[in-house]
Amino acid sequence: PPRSTLFPYTTLFRSKNHLKELKNLTTPPSSVKLVSEALCVALGIRPTWESAKKLAWGDDRLTQRLQEYDKESVPPAVMQKLRGYVEDPNFHPEVVKRASLACASIALTSP
Repeated sequence: PPRSTLFPYTTLFRSKNHLKELKNLTTPPSSVKLVSEALCVALGIRPTWESAKKLAWGDDRLTQRLQEYDKESVPPAVMQKLRGYVEDPNFHPEVVKRASLACASIALTSP
């Protein structure tokens, strides 16, 4: 059976420019930082902006990794941490979209 991905909207940032833009930010807007930290939690990376820049947004295979991410196998503790991010009003896709299209595609998903 096909896997149910936690990140169904990653096709919205297929443009390398969206990811490059994030990777090059020195000080991200708060909504970008919030979504980046949530992404790190999902990927098992330390949830900091520096980690997100190097290990998530800097990963050439990020789109593929997210599309293959099986939400059915996410440990409950990780889902609980992700809910904490998703419940923040700054995580809302419309808020995030003002700062970054790539991050907005991540924010469209909620555990």
